[in-house]
Amino acid sequence: MLIAFLLTKGIAYINQPTVQTHYPLVNQLLPIIKKITSILQLTSEACLLVSGLLILVFWLVPSRLSLKQKINSRLLDGNASSIMRSGMKLPTIKISHVKRSLLSIKSLQIDMSLTSLDVERFDRMAIGRLITGLWFRNLSVVDMTTSVDQTTATIKIENAHTDWQIKASSFADLQPKKRGTFLIDKRTTADWLVAPHMLISGKTRSGKTMFLVHLLASHLHVTRKEQDVPDEMKSVVSMIDPKGQDFARFRQLPNMVVGLDPIAIFEQVEAFEKHMTARMEYLGDTGQRWQDVFESSILVLDEYASIGVSFGTITDKELSKRYNAKEFNAMMLRLISRAASSGCFIVVSIVQADSTLLPTNVRAQFLNRLAMRPDAESITFMFDNDAKELATQQFTVGQGIYGDVLTRPKVIKTPYLDFEWQSPLLALFNDFLQVSDQMEHTE
Repeated sequence: MLIAFLLTKGIAYINQPTVQTHYPLVNQLLPIIKKITSILQLTSEACLLVSGLLILVFWLVPSRLSLKQKINSRLLDGNASSIMRSGMKLPTIKISHVKRSLLSIKSLQIDMSLTSLDVERFDRMAIGRLITGLWFRNLSVVDMTTSVDQTTATIKIENAHTDWQIKASSFADLQPKKRGTFLIDKRTTADWLVAPHMLISGKTRSGKTMFLVHLLASHLHVTRKEQDVPDEMKSVVSMIDPKGQDFARFRQLPNMVVGLDPIAIFEQVEAFEKHMTARMEYLGDTGQRWQDVFESSILVLDEYASIGVSFGTITDKELSKRYNAKEFNAMMLRLISRAASSGCFIVVSIVQADSTLLPTNVRAQFLNRLAMRPDAESITFMFDNDAKELATQQFTVGQGIYGDVLTRPKVIKTPYLDFEWQSPLLALFNDFLQVSDQMEHTE
């Protein structure tokens, strides 16, 4: 810039008439000098622009060192000097798995010592308050674990605005990679073997039905390898749809109840319990694990609360002695508490999170829980106090909170089915059942 400035002053001097008269050679060099000056000016301006951008980027995108300093200062509440004087050590912080876009952090992991901290202070709410400010906006803690001796903690942090949703053009895009699992989003997978059974809550237009479709398709993708197993023990998919709308086209399928018929629903669940019992007896006699013999079976009950209420519509006293809400809930509790050991899994969907509609002892058996587009009441019902810091978030269709027995609840967005799903799902049922002639009645 200095050279360009001096050349500009020189050009102004050369342009004077007296100089051009006494020094004609300089007058001939004037165009060349002007061109060089112009190039230098453009170069200096470009350098200034690049320097400004670099300063802006380094200011907006935090380094790991600045993140460590921020966490240290917030954790210690500015008392680092007093802690050091007392002989205690400052936390050792290690930051890894950093994923970032140009101007924001997508996710990262913090491993830190707890030698100088009160472990009870070290909860998700406290960490959530640490990760604030311009550099760390929209970051939230999705999981935190402490070592057995409580000397170290591992915190996983993600940007709440990162889109992890799977956009599927066919069910093949959602096919699970591992047996007994199904996808929640791009970085979350549910595992029946780790956390059996699933409870789903969500009001109308929350995306709950589409997730049930995805869950069914994931199960139907499983390759059947049960040739040497008695027919009554082979994998089944049982579905109860009291609304009779979304799955009306599937009403002719085996093990499918479409519509609010309390007796048919009771008998279908009862048949699934007999299926479970037969498997358990077989495994007891052979001493085998279900994974080595069977494929998993699944029972899906949509609109669970309406099922319980429907038993009140039975007017026949003799029938009501056998088919009633009390017997139904007792049967469900037996199923949920025992079914996983035989490879049978239960999925229950509810609209309203209410302990009067879903007994607490039944709810406690579900180790996979998904709250679709929840409000604060639903979050408390589904996750107790484990997700209270997420209650202030605004949820859109398909978005919710997922948690299982191993991980703390976190914000997810369930797969988006960008295709007409009924015919492909019907085809999957056809392949699964291997009875194509039965499917013709549903067309």
